This record gives sequence, structure tokens and C-alpha cells, in this order.
Amino acid sequence: MDNDIFDAACRYCSLGRCVIPSGGGSDGKAALIPWKTYQTTAATEEQLQKWQQDLNPSIWAMVTGSVSQIFAVDCDSSEANFLMAAAGIKPHVKTKKGYHYYCSYPTWPVANSVRILPGLDIPGQGGYVNFAGTNSKAQYEVLTWPTQESLYLVEQLPIELKKALQPQSMTLSERILSHALDRAQPGNRNETGLWLACQLRDNGISESGAQPIMRQYVSAISSLGDEPYTENEAFASMHQAFSRPARQGWHVIDGTLPEIIVANRPLREKSTDTMAAVEQVSINAPSKAGNILFRIGRRDSL
Repeated sequence: MDNDIFDAACRYCSLGRCVIPSGGGSDGKAALIPWKTYQTTAATEEQLQKWQQDLNPSIWAMVTGSVSQIFAVDCDSSEANFLMAAAGIKPHVKTKKGYHYYCSYPTWPVANSVRILPGLDIPGQGGYVNFAGTNSKAQYEVLTWPTQESLYLVEQLPIELKKALQPQSMTLSERILSHALDRAQPGNRNETGLWLACQLRDNGISESGAQPIMRQYVSAISSLGDEPYTENEAFASMHQAFSRPARQGWHVIDGTLPEIIVANRPLREKSTDTMAAVEQVSINAPSKAGNILFRIGRRDSL
């Protein structure tokens, strides 16, 4: 592989990954710039050129999450690396203590997680991973370029890790956000942002409570369209929505089912139990011909 770390940074950028300069801090791994902006908006190659000229970074990093459409598995123990190797997962970057493995960002948010498994961290939304360069305290070497074809799916990961990464049951606000992300397309980002804010308002979420959800929306869809969709635009839609009275909210089913008794026994969820309960009526109380309660295939029952 090319040992020129700036060439590696430009290659990452050309593959649609968000790249920032790194190598600072007491551990030699910290970003050299304020990088919150780049959690939602990818740096251009022109920006990389300027950073190279002004900062001459010893290390380059990739911002993980939706902006790069990647989350990483950071393994710094032999046990963690063995776990990945046993699943046939090959590393993208070699580090001083282990390896980084790149995965395609799924449809649900993947948060930064420390020690999600022993010796294994997850840089996800709002995180970053160093990938190229060396200084006195850190070392990174690209082994595999992060092309789309090289990325692993969650389903391909070791079963223990796959279970840990699966999304939990969604809250109402998460469901509303998920619907908004499904609706969002180039050309309707503002309209959908307003729709999202209205749904949050209608369902009893305060304007301050809606802010982080709107930020997630921006992060997920900012790259849709020719121009970036900004946090200011999303917040303008939110202020517009909350200036109006709330409408009726979504109807939420709490998942509790009523108890139904058929022939002196509870009706179970499984269809086989349902049929058995109703058929018991037929056995205990035969009816006159012609009184058909239900039909299974070609067989009539009461």
C-alpha cells in the first residue's frame, strides 16, 4: 500500500469517507481541529489540502457514523481479534495494539460504545477512527481501502457482537424519526423536517426535547440533494411547528392483550390454540346440520 499518508487521506475522501486531521493530544490520537461540523458534513479534498498545508498532520482520521456510512470495530486484544478472525472478518487498518474493522452503517443508529465486548470498542455516530500515519505514541497502517464492497454487514459479524449491536425496541420519538427518514428524499428535506417537528409536537415532546431528534435527522439526511441540509434549516422548521397548537397524537398500543375465554379456557396467541379452543365447542355441543361457525380447508366446524 502507498505509504504516503496524505495520499491515503485523499483516497478515503474520494471513496466518500469524511476525513479530518489527527495526531494531537497527550495520547497522539486526538483530532487537530474542532470537528463537530464534520459529524454531519464531509470535508472536501480542497479542505484536506488546506489542512495538509497548515497543520501537516502526522495522522489522519475518518469520522464514523452516517456521514461516512461506516461504523468501526476497534479491537485491541488478541481475544477480540481472534473473535473477528473466527468469523472470517479481515481488518481494514492495523493499529499499534490491534486492528480496525469497517462495517456498513445500518438503518438504525449505532452509538459509540466502549468495551461493548472485552477488548472491543465501537466508534459509531459522532466518533472517529485514525487510519493512517505515525507519531511517537500511535501508529496506523491501511490494509484494505474502505470501498463499499470491502465493508462488512452487521449480519456477518460474530454472533455475540451482532446481538450487542441490534437495535432495542424503539421509543415513540424514535419511531417518528424512523418514519421521517423513510420519507426524506432529495427535494423534500425541509418539508419532511417540518413534518417530523409537527409529529414530535403533537405527541407531547417539548421543543427542547425535539432538538436532539432534529439533529439526528440532519445527520442522517444532510447529504441528500445537491446542497447540504443544515441544522439551522431543521431548527427553523422546528420553531415553525412549535409556534402552532398541537394536534391529536399517534395512538400507541402498549402491547397488553385482553384475556379472551373460549369454552372455559384462555385463548392463546398461537393460531393452533385458537382453532383447538373453538373446535372443543363442536365436540362438547354438536350442532344441527347447516350451523357452520368456521371452515378449515374443506372441513366445516361449529
